[in-house]
Amino acid sequence: MDLVITLCGDARESCPVVPARVYKQYWSLEDPARATGTEDEIMAYLVRDQVSERVRELVREYAK
Repeated sequence: MDLVITLCGDARESCPVVPARVYKQYWSLEDPARATGTEDEIMAYLVRDQVSERVRELVREYAK
């Protein structure tokens, strides 16, 4: 593998060690399973759009 992306805030400390040659990105995103409130508030809490945009940025970065 050439790239590892983690999606949680504590991943830097708690994820397994990977070889130094592997590029790592830590995307600290809120856990949607922890959302509380009304149904509308919970739906607004989704991180889907954040992940989608970051993947697009990553593709643009690697396309250079």
